[in-house]
Amino acid sequence: MEKRYRLPVPLLGIQLRGRHNPFLVALSSREYVRVSVELDEAEGAPSLRVEGEPSPPDAMKLALGSFLDELSTRLEQPLRARVYYEALRYHPAGLYAVLTYALVEAVAVEGGYEMSSGEIAEAANSIDADAGVDLDYVDGLRVALARGRSIVYRRGEEPIEVRLEGGRVELVGEEGLGEVIEDRLEDEVHVALSRLVGISVAVAARRVVERGWKGLGESWPVVSRLENGLYYALFGVEPPAEGCKWTPGMHSVFAVCVEAGMGDRVELV
Repeated sequence: MEKRYRLPVPLLGIQLRGRHNPFLVALSSREYVRVSVELDEAEGAPSLRVEGEPSPPDAMKLALGSFLDELSTRLEQPLRARVYYEALRYHPAGLYAVLTYALVEAVAVEGGYEMSSGEIAEAANSIDADAGVDLDYVDGLRVALARGRSIVYRRGEEPIEVRLEGGRVELVGEEGLGEVIEDRLEDEVHVALSRLVGISVAVAARRVVERGWKGLGESWPVVSRLENGLYYALFGVEPPAEGCKWTPGMHSVFAVCVEAGMGDRVELV
């Protein structure tokens, strides 16, 4: 199977341990990612080969391997998968969401199963949970991909579709995490920070629902400063340049900017 996909990007929200906070997920207007998936029955254990440009980071390859293992378990048949991709625009979490979505879609096509885009996303999210990845924002990325719209996503709730037409973000680059202290926080502090993150995203999301991209532009400076500060406090990552904010990657962070004049531009829907 070969297909082109739009790129979903997490804009607002921070993944915190044991919490299900909201995320604002944007979707590109263009199909920036070309994916080719070849599937065969494997003898013995499942086997995955993934290659592409830009090269997949180790954390993504490990997560994809776990995903294929769980997918094979559910099918009661070990799979050998060869995945090739070309991403003209790159966000690590967005690319992972696309590749896992494509794997499930390829299995459906090869097996002659009729699955809607929503069913593909739901299956991929369920597989990720059992495979041990289980990241709320990745689930939201796949839901946005399936719906073909930017969304506000919170696990367990109905996604809210939003309009970001006319908006454009800049994808700048990835950084590893520094000293992570989240697990050392007292429960009361962790709950308070989680509530702060959730409320800030909810307030910004309300503006986006009401005013689209203009509403996000009004919220971006404040939410960016808040989330960048928390990324530094909890995960040891220095704040990025003015106009930019950290977004969650794959055991990493990725800088996304608005009108900063850097990185690869992506128009949104």
